[in-house]
Amino acid sequence: MVGAPGSYAQVFDVLGKNNINIMMISTAISESNISLVIRRGLLARAISNLEIALLGRGLVNEVTSEDDVSVVAVMGANMKGTLGVASRIFTTVARKSINIRMIAQGSSELNISFVVKERDGEAVARAIHEEFKLDKI
Repeated sequence: MVGAPGSYAQVFDVLGKNNINIMMISTAISESNISLVIRRGLLARAISNLEIALLGRGLVNEVTSEDDVSVVAVMGANMKGTLGVASRIFTTVARKSINIRMIAQGSSELNISFVVKERDGEAVARAIHEEFKLDKI
């Protein structure tokens, strides 16, 4: 996919034509990969359609998936322009020895979403609530 114009568009086109909604997207600056979050119930269909449409055509070498993840979304009006919010979030997750698999931030600065293993989702949510004193509200 590196430097290939329209490569992401082809991925989105395949999923769109098969009525598969993308919930979250993260890409590498190297353009070497794209990570997507898709509802678990649609995952097998998404993988199958992507493989049929894109593998063996010189654009995509591999399609992989993980079905044991949770998306954590941290949202708030006070996040915009506030220095250190992302740092506090990611430091809090690191203190729990939990690895972040994928990150995305909206352009509005009002939310940060990230992916962790499903088994860690509840612990991450509780830790973030404690860090920002949301458990006291």
